[in-house]
Amino acid sequence: RPYQKEMLREVWREAKRTLGLPIDKLPSRVACVQPTGAGKTVEILTLVNQAAQDLKWRALVVAPTRKLVKQTLESVGRLYPQLNTGRISEGKWEAKAEHSLIVATAAGISGRKLTKF
Repeated sequence: RPYQKEMLREVWREAKRTLGLPIDKLPSRVACVQPTGAGKTVEILTLVNQAAQDLKWRALVVAPTRKLVKQTLESVGRLYPQLNTGRISEGKWEAKAEHSLIVATAAGISGRKLTKF
């Protein structure tokens, strides 16, 4: 969809612009607000995959429910099966430092130390 391509272009441009900046100069958040069914999951996974391949970056995606964690991981398997993923939800901590993407519920990471990632 054209709006997805535009969003991906703009976020990727911003990510590349920040390369090499000191950590205190980096933006703390990037937000993309779209309605249900607009394709946010596909957009996010496309960015994560590209950043993992090109920049060796890792990502944490926080979903509001276990169902959305499961759906996101299913989408990864369909779209980017080569992406090394972990998950934190349902009381399970299946995440390692070598994972390019960790998908979690907010409750799953609440109060946990993520510094090892």
